[in-house]
Amino acid sequence: MIKLGDWQAPCSLGIVPNSVMDVFQGEKVDGVLGMNFIKNYAVSFCSQKKQVQFFASSNTTINRQNTYDLSGLGFNAAKAVQMIKGEDNLYSIEAILNGTIKCGFIIDSGAYMSQLSKRCAMQLGLPLDGVTRQQSFLFGEVFLLNGKLKEILVGQTKIAEVIVDYPKTDPSDSLPPLLGMDIFNRYRMFWDFPNSLMYMEKYSKK
Repeated sequence: MIKLGDWQAPCSLGIVPNSVMDVFQGEKVDGVLGMNFIKNYAVSFCSQKKQVQFFASSNTTINRQNTYDLSGLGFNAAKAVQMIKGEDNLYSIEAILNGTIKCGFIIDSGAYMSQLSKRCAMQLGLPLDGVTRQQSFLFGEVFLLNGKLKEILVGQTKIAEVIVDYPKTDPSDSLPPLLGMDIFNRYRMFWDFPNSLMYMEKYSKK
């Protein structure tokens, strides 16, 4: 059983080495909520308020069609973005980069920076030289470059001036495009995982 504030639900847990989580963005981390757990719920996330809400199938905000009543949460149902559920409970969405290139992005709230594959970076004409930094991934070490996109269009939401990482070399094209926290921190997010839908709204203090 896992308890988050006043909310609790059953959950199976695995164990990972301390070095994997120890500290994340300056905060001590003792565990990770994985997609084996999250996929069963709808999740509302607001970085500005440092607030996460989970909605289970028994929650009163679900109507008879098994979709969530978003109006009370401040989301527009007409702006739904279809997510695609892939292997290992990974979800992805399709976005348009700089108004020309279509790219599938994995939704990754564990990534603090969004990233592109080398193939996608080459299609956009991003430079493959410059200052790199080394980062470890499950499949090995990768040297990453840094570039700027004019915009990313996700559904009806246009995200301007996005800094992305991309690999300098990746012969097997192993590094997938990721949509990370640098994007999600700009918006109020709602992921309806049971129905494979995502919603984004600009944060307002009102």
